[in-house]
Amino acid sequence: MKKILAFLMAVTTCFCAFTACGNTDDSSEKDKSNKSSSEDSDKSSKKDKDDKDNNDSENEVYLAAFQKLIDAAAAEDVTATMRATLPDITMDAIENTDSMDAISDAMGSLAGYGFDNITSVEIVTVDECDADVVEKLEKLYSVYSNMFLIMDENDISYNDIMNGNIDEDKAMLIMDVATQLTQINNFDSLDVDLSVEFEEAKMVTFSYNNMEEKAVVYKVAGEDWKVDTIGIDAIGY
Repeated sequence: MKKILAFLMAVTTCFCAFTACGNTDDSSEKDKSNKSSSEDSDKSSKKDKDDKDNNDSENEVYLAAFQKLIDAAAAEDVTATMRATLPDITMDAIENTDSMDAISDAMGSLAGYGFDNITSVEIVTVDECDADVVEKLEKLYSVYSNMFLIMDENDISYNDIMNGNIDEDKAMLIMDVATQLTQINNFDSLDVDLSVEFEEAKMVTFSYNNMEEKAVVYKVAGEDWKVDTIGIDAIGY
């Protein structure tokens, strides 16, 4: 049992590696706001201004979330980097089960990802995230989170698993969700208990260093906005 659980625990670490998205949009066209003609009423002009102010305010939120990820990764702070992309409920469980050190070791140095060279970040477009993408991301994040959540709920630490210090009943609690984690490449076909659900999600195109990159910026109820990094390759949005 110890070898099986140790293997399953090791599997969890491989999904924390952050990879470059590579989803560059060939079009540099930005959303254009309609200009008021001379016939537009003062009321219409005011509405346009209010809409622009609201959009600018929202864009600042998405920029701040992306900048938080960049700054944490550039500082090679693995915990802060993961908190910028994973739900707090997931990160709290990872830290409560003393799993963070093992994940940090598996991730290795963040120096090679080039975050320290990112400059002049801007937002090109913001769109509502497709419902199908949201559904898949919630499922993906739940598969990733459920093992740590069950460990946390049952006071099982990473070292307990590695040292075999858990009884059979607790081991069986972990087994189903841990097995799902090993099948995460086929997560669409899994019957997953959703532990992560988005309150809001946007598909944002960021521009930096003369390139464009799409990412889902999402918000779980009661948490800050996060930038998805593990779903880009898994879902291919």
